[in-house]
Amino acid sequence: MCCKTPWRSIDEEGDWFNGSEIKERRSAHLEGRRHDDCATCWKLEDRGQISHRQLEQKIDPRPTGLDSIYPGHLDIELSNICDLACRYCSARASSVWAERWKNPKYDKASRGTAEQRQEKFERFMTWLTARLDKFTGISFSGGEALLNDELYELLERLDLQDMKIKICTNLNTPPAYMARLHRVLDKLIANRVEVTFRISMDGTGERNDWQRSGSNWSVMERNWYELGARDVRMNVAMTTTPLTLEGMCDAGRWVRDNAQGLFHKPTWERPGVVLGPAALDPMPWISSYRDELREMLELVSDTKVTVERPVLLAFDNWLTLDTGMPSREVTQHMVSWLDEHQKRWGGADWRGLYTKLSGLTYHILSA
Repeated sequence: MCCKTPWRSIDEEGDWFNGSEIKERRSAHLEGRRHDDCATCWKLEDRGQISHRQLEQKIDPRPTGLDSIYPGHLDIELSNICDLACRYCSARASSVWAERWKNPKYDKASRGTAEQRQEKFERFMTWLTARLDKFTGISFSGGEALLNDELYELLERLDLQDMKIKICTNLNTPPAYMARLHRVLDKLIANRVEVTFRISMDGTGERNDWQRSGSNWSVMERNWYELGARDVRMNVAMTTTPLTLEGMCDAGRWVRDNAQGLFHKPTWERPGVVLGPAALDPMPWISSYRDELREMLELVSDTKVTVERPVLLAFDNWLTLDTGMPSREVTQHMVSWLDEHQKRWGGADWRGLYTKLSGLTYHILSA
């Protein structure tokens, strides 16, 4: 139903926009009932945060009926193929984590044989081609979409005209895939397709590479300029953790200072908030980073960049929260988790990279 709800099978031939299940979900929202699948938004709201549900209501007119009033937008989760093991991620969205945790549900074998994958792909192509006129936009996510061969096959084979395409990426893309991407972009741009790259960024330099384990900041910088010089849109989104709160202003300054030379101004998208693992929940630390939040709000509002309204609403909301200092229990849980993660999976010393957070944890635990 949306990117925050569990996967649920829908009949291939059914009405994806006005079927009984979707109408039941809309009915629950209109009546204020808490559907189990919407637990992420309700949890955020219970903690005093603005949820994705509320942000959408603030932007779009609130519907009064159960029929869809919007054109369709399709989000295609290609697979969990990825080159990174972001500290807050899971096997569902990262093949690296699936391999590390020996997760049979999401490992390579679970994708089936090459023949089985191709059969499933062709079935999906048939379904999508027959319904392509129902969509004004398609998003591609993963895993890491730009490392998935099926992304390129879809974009090469589909007859896309005057449509919006969004590709979610960590921008850690190697040269061979970048060359393939440029060939696809030639076709899309010629067909007046608006292409947007949604780029995950959790800081800059070593801070980005620590949270996004396996990434190379210098590669991300190179790809930023290479793609941004084309007629595409570069959107940036943070996944917010206690670590991101310390590194976000560096990212904000970097995006602002590296906007020149891009075809379009870069755009800040709505930040995500980590709810799991619980050790990386940023909310107990919000009040400790109020100065950084104010500075970041100024950075995303700079005239050299553009910003989506939900970003401003999210920062305004965070600045009104008074969470106080994290408890000793919360602090110890986060410190133990970070130490164990670093010991088990490597990376630079997090205390040296995040000196303010390190100081706060020392103060709380030694009190």
